[in-house]
Amino acid sequence: MPHKLWSIEPQELYLKVTIQGEWSFASMKEGIEAVKETANQLGFHRIFIDARNQPPVLTILQRFEIGEYMSKAWGSKYKVAALGPNKIPSTFTETVAVNRGVLFKFFSDEILALNWLMKDI
Repeated sequence: MPHKLWSIEPQELYLKVTIQGEWSFASMKEGIEAVKETANQLGFHRIFIDARNQPPVLTILQRFEIGEYMSKAWGSKYKVAALGPNKIPSTFTETVAVNRGVLFKFFSDEILALNWLMKDI
């Protein structure tokens, strides 16, 4: 359930999401939907995801499915910066999401992620 894996907290200018712990594709979908619902309720269009403590998605298919689901759920309504561990080898999920219209970028540096997220405010 997202309430165990996903912590969603409003900040002054963006919605902060923290993901940690073991996951499944079903829990990722639930979390993506919970973020969408919270962002809509609170009027946020910028989302910062901290996934540094989440085990990496291992297969190309899993990365593809998450990027594709993000595009279906979020579209281009939100600007999303994701912070992950340095050891993640590729940004394939980012590529899938961006190619489907999501304003999404993956970072391994928190300052760079927040600067990109807040750009144009």
